[in-house]
Amino acid sequence: MTQYLETKYGKRFVVKDVHVEGSGLGVKGQITGDVSPRDNPNLNFRIWRPENGSLSYTDRYLETLWSQQGRAIVDRHLKDILPNVDGYILTIGPSNNLYAMIKGTTPDLSEVLNNHSKE
Repeated sequence: MTQYLETKYGKRFVVKDVHVEGSGLGVKGQITGDVSPRDNPNLNFRIWRPENGSLSYTDRYLETLWSQQGRAIVDRHLKDILPNVDGYILTIGPSNNLYAMIKGTTPDLSEVLNNHSKE
């Protein structure tokens, strides 16, 4: 898991609580771990390998990172438009095409919006 993440995003991660989820009678389940970047231990996300025998992992790093970065932008504008809103859910993630293009680096949301807005 760690090697996949470090190769994909070009930074170091801490993987903890690796376990099998969803297993039971006749169901293998999937290997899952809780992860945070070494340089940002408060940014927590999940990684897993599907039970279908796939050798690749799926993770929520970009969604978690970009949603956190986007929240700062949205907060500034939302208070002007809807001053009485207590909370909201914001999820920003890459398209499949953009996700496939990312390897060895982790673009910030602002970079993605400026350079890949059509993807």
